[in-house]
Amino acid sequence: MKRLTPPVRYTLGAATSIGLEPGRTTNQDAFIYCLGTSVCEEETENWLMACVADGMGGMEAGEAASAAVVRSFEAKSQVEFFTRLLLSPEAHVSEVKKWAHEANECVMSALEKRKAKGGSTMVCACLVGNRLAISHVGDCRLYLIRAGEVRLLTRDHSLAMALAMQGEIQLDDVRKHPQRSRVTRSLGERRPMADYLVDTLEQVTGKPTMELEAGDTLLLCSDGVWEPLSDQELISYVASHQSDLNAAAEAIVEATLARGGGDNATAVLVRLI
Repeated sequence: MKRLTPPVRYTLGAATSIGLEPGRTTNQDAFIYCLGTSVCEEETENWLMACVADGMGGMEAGEAASAAVVRSFEAKSQVEFFTRLLLSPEAHVSEVKKWAHEANECVMSALEKRKAKGGSTMVCACLVGNRLAISHVGDCRLYLIRAGEVRLLTRDHSLAMALAMQGEIQLDDVRKHPQRSRVTRSLGERRPMADYLVDTLEQVTGKPTMELEAGDTLLLCSDGVWEPLSDQELISYVASHQSDLNAAAEAIVEATLARGGGDNATAVLVRLI
């Protein structure tokens, strides 16, 4: 029987800023999003991939590392890659996790070429229809905004988050903790990267994929966004620009600057229609 329901569609918005720190000459954040349609036998599905990367290790090394991440993920935006994701939820998760490992190789090569030491954190969200799978390394974050409430779908790989998971500090206190920027995992550290270093949704939700609903909004962001802004503030900027996700993303980034945000700040928003 042929599928009768229309495919899920997506709207997007994105914004980034170098931040206000006077010594910064480059934006070490990078992002990418790609959309397409895959056909497998009689099934047609729209897909989307979005990724935010935050480079580390000095201006040149950090910029090279995050650029290598998004170039690697861009290479996956060909239709043949996404046709594989239609096969099963297991194939979906496995493929997206594999992309993180391949991005690690690209970061290692980029840093070796420059004889530099650095790395990049990253979060990738991949939708096939309304089914979400992710890969995550470091302290970029992915939020789900649904019906006026927000849920964090990633767990920072940082010393501060480790303290929160041990119950020594509250989750909201991670934003202001002096160890919040001490990441414990990043791309570009070692080759090969151990598989357990790449998180999926399972670490937070208990399941490797999740089904999203019409109207759900995903926010991918670097720490330059989530550190100065509370979860409720993030919701408010999305709600106040409900019909324009580009305006919402720009409002989020402008709000980080209004708080004196010195760090690079990047926000990518995705909504299911």
